[in-house]
Amino acid sequence: MRITFVISSLGGGGAERVVSNMARYWADKNWEITILTLFQGRRPVCYDLHPNVVHRDLRSTLSSNPRPDAKSLIALRDLFDILSPSERKTFLGNLVLIVALRHAIVSTNPQAVISFIDVTNVQVLLALYRLDLPVFISERCHPVSTGNEGWDRLRQRLYRSAARLVVLAEESLSVFSPEVRERGRVIPNAVLPPRYDSSDEIGMDQRAERILLAMGRLAYEKGFDLLLHAFAAIAPKHTLWSLNIWGQGRLRSTLVALADELGLSKRVRFPGFTRQPYDVMRQSDLFVLPSRLEGFPNVLLEAMACGLPVVSFDCPTGPSYIIRDGTDGVLLPPRDVTALKENLDRLMGDEAERNRLAGRAPEVIERFSLERMMGMWEQVVLGVF
Repeated sequence: MRITFVISSLGGGGAERVVSNMARYWADKNWEITILTLFQGRRPVCYDLHPNVVHRDLRSTLSSNPRPDAKSLIALRDLFDILSPSERKTFLGNLVLIVALRHAIVSTNPQAVISFIDVTNVQVLLALYRLDLPVFISERCHPVSTGNEGWDRLRQRLYRSAARLVVLAEESLSVFSPEVRERGRVIPNAVLPPRYDSSDEIGMDQRAERILLAMGRLAYEKGFDLLLHAFAAIAPKHTLWSLNIWGQGRLRSTLVALADELGLSKRVRFPGFTRQPYDVMRQSDLFVLPSRLEGFPNVLLEAMACGLPVVSFDCPTGPSYIIRDGTDGVLLPPRDVTALKENLDRLMGDEAERNRLAGRAPEVIERFSLERMMGMWEQVVLGVF
């Protein structure tokens, strides 16, 4: 089977990690896999790729100035004719990329294309309009408006032409039309068993410091500002605890300033992005996910796979499918800083309860194994042939 993945980049992020894991799984089965990135450029890839996986970046195609053939021009002209004014504006603003993308995808000679994330999905469907090539599009977060009418209208229009739409949770299908929902399939993210790259391990009972861990892109939807307010309220009571927030993003300076404002400059660290999340998790005592919005959070799966007790907001979507509340973690009402403060306070002060939750947490490895999730993907992809 020849599969071409299309994604914006292979930087540090959940969707990027999923693509690299899927590509590796199918490359191990001798499928021919290409990953086409739109804006990677010369930046390093954050996740290791299988040696047989081919990675191409669209920049090389753009520099070659590909020209569409007559058939492509007719298809794009016919598409333009049926678009609304706002859709036409978006289409024309991306025309060079769309033409280059069509050329780049066709040159990989795929039997199927898998696209990740909303804007890229629209670009791929525009580029492959009227080509006899199955396109599988995947929303990696709970679908919300992009804030651009042209993109939103194009998404609703073009998703009807996809072979299948893959989402991470059932409620994510509700925002789409009945015709799109008929093409929808739910496939959660998978979690890999922990594999530690670092050989040094400090036993929990040998460390004076206790670590409350959070991890993710430093962006508004991840809710780290809510976490800082909750931690500030209980930090004076738990003097042995520090908060480590791993990740990178445009809100880093804002979050550092907020930590300083709350008097947490000596209790909160922002170490940046890590390629070895399992090593970081092994050195932590409690994991927290304060997100306002999610898809199906990889970091929550990984923390539980490591045997960490976890606390999470029941945000849309993902945590309620992963955590069995009171059995292997704690679910809280969305954005409820008071509940977050109270439950962190309780667990930071109760080692026995942390250990009880941690004992069942690694069961996510079986519940969301790579083999099970990839089996679902294969049913979707091979089912259209």
